[in-house]
Amino acid sequence: MQRLGGHDVLSLAYEDLVADTAREMRRIFDFLAVEPIAVQPQIYKEGTDDLPAAIANYDELCRRLAGTDAARWLGDDAHGPGGPSGDHSSAPRAQTTPASPQRAKPHRVHLVGHIGIQDRDILSHWLAYYRGLGVDDIHLVLHGPWRSTEFAPLVESGFGGDVTIAEEYEGPFIEPVKSAKLTLLSQRFVGDWVLVADADEFLELPFPTLAATLRALRGLGITSLPAIMLQRVAVDGRLPPVDVATDPAATFPLGIPLLFERMAPGATPPWKTKHPLFLVHAKSVVRRPPSGARRDRHLGSKPVTP
Repeated sequence: MQRLGGHDVLSLAYEDLVADTAREMRRIFDFLAVEPIAVQPQIYKEGTDDLPAAIANYDELCRRLAGTDAARWLGDDAHGPGGPSGDHSSAPRAQTTPASPQRAKPHRVHLVGHIGIQDRDILSHWLAYYRGLGVDDIHLVLHGPWRSTEFAPLVESGFGGDVTIAEEYEGPFIEPVKSAKLTLLSQRFVGDWVLVADADEFLELPFPTLAATLRALRGLGITSLPAIMLQRVAVDGRLPPVDVATDPAATFPLGIPLLFERMAPGATPPWKTKHPLFLVHAKSVVRRPPSGARRDRHLGSKPVTP
């Protein structure tokens, strides 16, 4: 195990694999970041559980293994005169359980967002999407007069109880202010992964699950996930309003990468590539790149700011 260093390790127990093969195989497929397929064991247990009948030198094994860790596999007879089945005055030998392999501490994924009051119509869909994606918790900075709207009870309850309202503020929207607040919030999670997304951003992962995506990134020595921005529109090219009952995927089935330019001719094109999922380090900064700056950023073992 020590030779594996910082590599991801999946611990499997034979007993678990036999007891629930389908469940354990799903764990294996998820760990390997591959699509699951139906598998059926081709080998089956043979023989008997009656060890004295199955092992010709059972008594000799019991004597030689008495008092060792292996004795527990042979039943009470292998514990010797001081074992559990013995009625002797001498104290029984201490039985130690083999140490389980050390598993790497899993990194948590925190969803962080700056949500303006104008995004209240789509917020419920945004929360449902990322809850389904598997983030561990949600932390929001709310901009605007949320508590003076019908959403005040939701804000008070944490939008269902699993959302932490990190900050609320009003006033004009200023991009550097937003970036500073998201940076400060992200810095709470140094050593973990943070997923930063606006209310109209729905990240599609390159692997079947969030856990599989993180394993792939770590395996490649990458500490941030690049994602191309793709705006979505209705079939007729419009951006119809949404409500709680709206199905966003069905309402906006088409992708269009130049929507912003078409809506605001002559405007400076926004960034087209983001790094929404990244491993937070002490100097991580959440910001837009300056106008004209390169959109592609270094990806490697060194922590990368999104």
